[in-house]
Amino acid sequence: YATKVVELSRRELGFVYFFNGFTIILGQIPITALMGRLKIPHTWRLVIGAGFYFCGYFYLGFAKNFFDVVCSVIILTLGELIVQVAIYAVVTAAAPPDRVGRYLSGWVFVRGAAAALGPYIGSLLFARLTASPVLLWAILSGFGGCAALVFAGIAVNRSRKRIAE
Repeated sequence: YATKVVELSRRELGFVYFFNGFTIILGQIPITALMGRLKIPHTWRLVIGAGFYFCGYFYLGFAKNFFDVVCSVIILTLGELIVQVAIYAVVTAAAPPDRVGRYLSGWVFVRGAAAALGPYIGSLLFARLTASPVLLWAILSGFGGCAALVFAGIAVNRSRKRIAE
């Protein structure tokens, strides 16, 4: 998409990957520490992170140049930094002590299936919607939006259980 539609050069695309890695290296510890200092529960971190995914992917639909793509990738990476730490904490907390490994392997299976299906679905949509980038990325960002809603439902449910106890 970046080279065909936005028309980034290979050099610019390399810099996009650089900014992704740079954001991960510089951001992981401070973002995780910030979430802890703010005392944001892990389930709500998932909501926030999925919201970043939604915004980052949706922004790609409006990308016209290198700067737009880099901004989108940084937004996506911030979402990734938030979600990847929180998801393991949530899955582990949800598991009975004798089944933590099974729950984590179930999560890894779901993640692997998504990693396999995502590019396939994305390429089908890309082939049909290249001329409509906002629609393309609105649909693709919808997965992040749906995840945010599901995570919000889990977070609200957990909050209600804590209040009831």
